[in-house]
Amino acid sequence: SLKIPHVSEFRATEEQMRAGQLLLDKTVVEMDAGEGKTISAAFAGVMHAICGNKVHIITANDYLALRDVSRLRSVYESLGFTVGTLLNHMGYQDRMEVYKSTILYGTLREIGFDMLRDNLNDSTTQPIQGKLDVAIVDEADQSLIDEASTPLIIGGSSTKIPRSLPRIKSLIE
Repeated sequence: SLKIPHVSEFRATEEQMRAGQLLLDKTVVEMDAGEGKTISAAFAGVMHAICGNKVHIITANDYLALRDVSRLRSVYESLGFTVGTLLNHMGYQDRMEVYKSTILYGTLREIGFDMLRDNLNDSTTQPIQGKLDVAIVDEADQSLIDEASTPLIIGGSSTKIPRSLPRIKSLIE
């Protein structure tokens, strides 16, 4: 049982801790509904954050992003990390603030469109996303299979200095 002052108490299961370790080791983990994917992702996220990485936890929808942050905010903050929620309705300034968080929760669609917008900007425009280190995908089947059937397309004029393909390739890897 983990108890931090002014933070909710919860008892992590052996399966949740093992799943968190596997996520940290870059392994796909399958868990049934109710087994604690949210807690497992938080374990892996905290460990990445301790190593100095920015962490994006990708959820299926805005509701889950808000729910997970509301449940875990006090834990993250008690460990000295900032946490933010990227939501569909947010404007540019709000998004810039959320991307400054150590741990960010949001949907693949929102994070993906922000990456596309950043790549449309010329080299003099500050990217909205900033540093991209680690992504932990909750509900990978929904995000990487179901959402993949609808391509992210964004229009705009071409930039004078296009983003390099090797940089994009390294981000994806």
